[in-house]
Amino acid sequence: MNSKLHNTETVIALCQDGDIVKAAQISRYGDSFAADWQKDLDRGWQGVKGLINADDGNIHVVAAFDSSCVGFYNISVPDIEKSKLSSIVKVQAESLLPMAAEDMCYTWRKNDREQNKLKITIAAGNRKKIEHFADLAAKASPDSIVLDYESVTEYASFCLRGKCENFIVITFAEYAARLCLIEKGELIDAYTVEADFDNLSLMGHEIFQCIENFGPQYKKMPTYVIAEEHKANEIIEYLTYMKINATKLADVNIKGLEKIDDLARRIIGSAMLIFDERKRPLNLFDGRLAGKKESQINNTAAPLKLAVIAFAAVIILAAIIYPAMDISTSNNVENLMNEQIDGQSFKGFMANTQIRREIGTKRIDMPELFDKIKKALPQGMMVDEFTFKTGQPIKIRGFCPNYDMLYKFQQGLSDVKGIKNVNILSPRMDQKNNRLEYSMVFDYKDFTRKAK
Repeated sequence: MNSKLHNTETVIALCQDGDIVKAAQISRYGDSFAADWQKDLDRGWQGVKGLINADDGNIHVVAAFDSSCVGFYNISVPDIEKSKLSSIVKVQAESLLPMAAEDMCYTWRKNDREQNKLKITIAAGNRKKIEHFADLAAKASPDSIVLDYESVTEYASFCLRGKCENFIVITFAEYAARLCLIEKGELIDAYTVEADFDNLSLMGHEIFQCIENFGPQYKKMPTYVIAEEHKANEIIEYLTYMKINATKLADVNIKGLEKIDDLARRIIGSAMLIFDERKRPLNLFDGRLAGKKESQINNTAAPLKLAVIAFAAVIILAAIIYPAMDISTSNNVENLMNEQIDGQSFKGFMANTQIRREIGTKRIDMPELFDKIKKALPQGMMVDEFTFKTGQPIKIRGFCPNYDMLYKFQQGLSDVKGIKNVNILSPRMDQKNNRLEYSMVFDYKDFTRKAK
């Protein structure tokens, strides 16, 4: 991190929310924090520069990167001398992450020793996506960029006030549930699953599976849920039934903030991460900030030199809610379903999905949207589930042979007029069927915006 990292009592923290960049100035007063101001930046990342006076040389600017597209791995390596450790971790990382070298970069952090072995946390991400974010954020001249899962970890630790250092925390964004495994106050491992409270049993099962994937020793670890009261109670009831020690974690009061939501937690946590001199943030952006000289403690961001396996995540999808579908539209959909897309019938696209009618004032042209998705599909890419609910991101699920094709599809969708904010929710490699299962969410025109 930049040299002024821990010499400041004030941090400007930035977080992107769709097309809007949210900013808040957080100040530290002893053991407490306050928000001096919070703003939506009309000029995006460039708007940050107008918020800093020339005399404010000791203000640290930090940007939070959406970690839902980052894969986290918790491994153990022999306890060897430091000079050989980097090579060992590199070999382990490359064996875990077989993917084209030019498409990936990774970073790692040394954790505690356990039975004569070192525990290592690895974070890996798509290089193009990371560099794209770095280019955007560079307009704000940030001193550092942090992974927002680490921000969530820091915020949860602060809420616990030292009562517990080893725990699992579950938080909810608009479309994703984040599970972070924390030991001694630091992020060890993480998963992302789809947040779908309309299908609580499936979402609860996926969350439970992720906790099991952390390792059997973690099933009895305290699990804290940070969410609105009714949502927290629902997921806690399910996890308790599954014999997980789950309780609600209350938000802390931050002076100057009227509302604490997921975005605010990431912003506050990012600032807290900067203030906490004990932390060693995982840094996928080392050397990628123009004009900045960031350094790391015990971690190295670098492109992978072998081809790679997979981020793990799990997704659940429900039914299409289709506003006011008339007979002619229905016929168009039926015709479209019978078309062949790279050898696959569009019926596969709609498999296991029920089209329901919903009368509304605005009508989405579903065949037009299907056609746009179809044109973005690379050869060999399969889509087998689709969900649209008014006011929520559109969700698709399917499988493909490899990451190259997945990222090509993501880019293809991003280039389609009317489609934006295309996010991959940590895909999973199906070893049995030798294929990459994925889920994506994206916004389409005005149909996925929540009613004000």
